[in-house]
Amino acid sequence: MSDHIVINGKSVAVDDQKPDASESGYILIRTTGEPLNRAKKLELATLGVKIQEFVGQNGQQVYLCGFQNDSLERVRKLSYVDYANVYLEDFVVPDVLQFAPMNMLASVDAGQEAPEQVEVDVLLHHDIDTVPPELLEKIAAIAQVDPSATTVSEDTASSSMVRIKVDAAALEQLAELDEVRVVHPVLERVLFNNVARRVLGFEDIQDRVAANYNYPRPTGGPSVRDMFGDEVADAIEERDAEQLKLAEKDKETMRCDGSGQTICVCDTGFDMGSTTDVHDAFHDRVKGLYAWGRLGNNGTNDPDGHGTHVCGSVLGSGQHVTEGTVHGAAPAATLLVQSMFVRFNYATQSVLGGYPPDLGQLFQQAYDAGARVHSNSWGTPMLPSTRVQRPYDTAAASIDKFVWDHQDMTIVFAAGNEGQDADLNGTVNERSLGAEASAKNCITVGACESYRPDLTVAKTNAPYSYGTFWPDRYAKNPLKDDHLADNPEGVAAFSSRGPTAENRLKPDLVACGTAILSAKSRCKKYQTSVDKTGVSGDTRYMYLSGTSMATPLVSGCCAVVRQALYDAGYADVQEEINLQQNAVMEADSEKRSQHVLETRHNPTASLIKALLINGAVPIRGQYMPEYLPKELPEGLPNPHSGFGRVNIAATLANIKQTDYSGWTCNTVHEEEEKAFFMLLSVPLPQNIAEGDYHKPEARGVKTLKVTMAYTDLPGAALANDLNLVVVNVGQSKERHGNQGPDKEFAKGSKEGFDRNNNVEQVVWPDLQGGDMICILVKPYRLMSERVPFALVWKFT
Repeated sequence: MSDHIVINGKSVAVDDQKPDASESGYILIRTTGEPLNRAKKLELATLGVKIQEFVGQNGQQVYLCGFQNDSLERVRKLSYVDYANVYLEDFVVPDVLQFAPMNMLASVDAGQEAPEQVEVDVLLHHDIDTVPPELLEKIAAIAQVDPSATTVSEDTASSSMVRIKVDAAALEQLAELDEVRVVHPVLERVLFNNVARRVLGFEDIQDRVAANYNYPRPTGGPSVRDMFGDEVADAIEERDAEQLKLAEKDKETMRCDGSGQTICVCDTGFDMGSTTDVHDAFHDRVKGLYAWGRLGNNGTNDPDGHGTHVCGSVLGSGQHVTEGTVHGAAPAATLLVQSMFVRFNYATQSVLGGYPPDLGQLFQQAYDAGARVHSNSWGTPMLPSTRVQRPYDTAAASIDKFVWDHQDMTIVFAAGNEGQDADLNGTVNERSLGAEASAKNCITVGACESYRPDLTVAKTNAPYSYGTFWPDRYAKNPLKDDHLADNPEGVAAFSSRGPTAENRLKPDLVACGTAILSAKSRCKKYQTSVDKTGVSGDTRYMYLSGTSMATPLVSGCCAVVRQALYDAGYADVQEEINLQQNAVMEADSEKRSQHVLETRHNPTASLIKALLINGAVPIRGQYMPEYLPKELPEGLPNPHSGFGRVNIAATLANIKQTDYSGWTCNTVHEEEEKAFFMLLSVPLPQNIAEGDYHKPEARGVKTLKVTMAYTDLPGAALANDLNLVVVNVGQSKERHGNQGPDKEFAKGSKEGFDRNNNVEQVVWPDLQGGDMICILVKPYRLMSERVPFALVWKFT
């Protein structure tokens, strides 16, 4: 057992224990190794321990608890308790705060000095729902301001919170307040600034429909009726009519345009700031615009152009004068936009603002307006002075909290554009994600390259290379002269890499993020650099690159997946069963049907994430570290490309329930402490003879791919820990989530489990046709009474 406990990035020795808890109402408990089960939690409750959050890292089972007794003796004597001590003030102020004043420089104009104070969020313990006036006065006194100068947020992701500006020297005084759990810096957010659809797999869907149902017809010469007679001609016409019906039905069930879905984009603004006078790529589909950064007139227009370009990638549908049709990922979806643009700084870079202390307020506004996908191409970058990655903070917690409370809301964030070959060794460094991108319950998107190998810079025909755009960051080959958009199998060099500061796997997915052609705002202020990223040839469109561009493409795909689930009759099975039982008492069949219709619920964010990840394809990557193989197999997620590049065709094919693919949503319960399981049979070849069932060479082989995803409680650590286990029943062998495609374990093994991630995948190649497979979702640690999850599987 480690002799240190790490919380909020601060490491404290376990031998530094207080004699009792008389001076604090909060304690830490570390177990001897296993998580606390329900019985142990109940026993601790009888001793006055109220478990509030799981905070363990590196395999340690550590719990933050409320405790109103003075003596810790009885708690420390419990056989399963290794450590019990008060929550020390040493944990409260993360090391990252000492650099916070430097991080405000991005929004400071030339000639201004860096601020001497730091703005912080003072997060209170979880049992403090409202801020007592006397506590607010203490906090204000430490900051030497009037209480009215503070911003109080209650019922947020981290219970109550006070935002205030304070001298760095006074941070230790804040930590001495027993009610304070952690202090996070308030940081500035920045932008993460038709070919893409093809790389994402949309054309595969259209090609499949065409290949199945389009038949060539002879042109000129004698007709079929003349050559073969009326009987044959009639039969052919009947066949064609039936195939046409099937084609129309297949096209309807394979719709992939986002119809009926509403997507909210939070960015710099939208076009002219009007829902009626809009860029022609958005005709009649702009539902609402909301001003957050500028509250006066024209508070939602887009002088930067970033927001309009992002909106076009999500759901634009227009005609380029030379490129032809330019579609976003969901060209029939409806748009909401939240504008965060405030002004331009001295370098003509956008300054964003208006973000509430609890980002849940942003999400709630969109949710109330009907959006179930929220796209965010912005975030908090790395510490500029040290290039230290941001830890999980208030913003990440608010994202996780909102999705936990609204499990049908899919929130998508850009990974960031901090990728760099800092060591000049041809490898892009890891751990460069934005703070928001570390949230557990969002989909974090990195960028791979697009395919426009003929593009050049501006009108000078300069090389379209990483070194041209970022000469300081990519000063040496092989990155310096590499074309920015000629390899969809490669992760873009600028794309931020994981893992998170908490060692969680991010990004989740990648999508095209270089040289993306999309709509240009008609009120874009600075035009001089428009052609730098590629001459569009149409003043209504422009090229941009960044994880900002990959993120809206994935957001649009989320809407398409939701649409497909609705078309497939999505329903919450557990609720449907309950309502059907009630409906049995109804004699009228029409009423029974109405009960079943009422059971339909919005698809969960976990199901959307699991479907996209299970359909993703591994990419070979580029500039990868040596520990990763050059040919990345399926089932080996990594902190560069995550689980792979989005392939919408494969994802939509997985929605159809067949012997080869399927999905389910279910729940594990703390009270039962039982695993969920389902049995599958590996499909046999369709033409196998009955007498060949027992011949291995005749049964064929298949690869099984299974993905589990669930929404977790807010907090830096993984609170609810579910394990994905796949068992080959006949061989007594099993595989565990995120352990790679080659690792097998003995049945019932207690080793080889992922303790950091709420997305897990197993890929098992070379399974014999007819083999029985058992898929389990096993609870290891539960901090909630029930944890819903999504499970997606397919054989190939």
